[in-house]
Amino acid sequence: LKGWKEVDMLEVGESIAVPKELPYFGQKTPSESRARAVGYLTGGYQHSTSGPLMKASVEESLQSVISLLSKEKITMAPKGKTSYFLFNEGSELTEVIEELPEVVPTEVFEYDKASLATFIASIYDVSGWLYAKRIPEIGLSSYSYEYIRTLRHLLLRFGIDANITKRQI
Repeated sequence: LKGWKEVDMLEVGESIAVPKELPYFGQKTPSESRARAVGYLTGGYQHSTSGPLMKASVEESLQSVISLLSKEKITMAPKGKTSYFLFNEGSELTEVIEELPEVVPTEVFEYDKASLATFIASIYDVSGWLYAKRIPEIGLSSYSYEYIRTLRHLLLRFGIDANITKRQI
């Protein structure tokens, strides 16, 4: 409000202005199935002592995840009702899987607007929730603060200002 200042001149508690939108999108246009597969893996991939797992909080999404990943040469075998073991059979997604879990793959930052939207929607398909009671909420949880912060940045590209809340159980 008082004009521009160098960062080192800011004082604790001083107000600053931040953008409500960062409308930057890359030029990379992967196939829709690749953007969706990368989103599914990013949102649902977990390491376990038994091997790599794919978890989906929404059972309806699970069949499309299984179908799409099998086309990408990643086989899924049931472990439980919503978790599956992953077997990589030489997929082109190997480099993406190596960056997981709890990070957003670097290729995503170069996606065009439509591909980035598909990627984010796929993350929410497997690990998001919708709470539509008195106060509506669309959410996602992770143990990784950096992962959530990065998703918040990507949402800001669409003008969505998301809050990060630390929940304790």
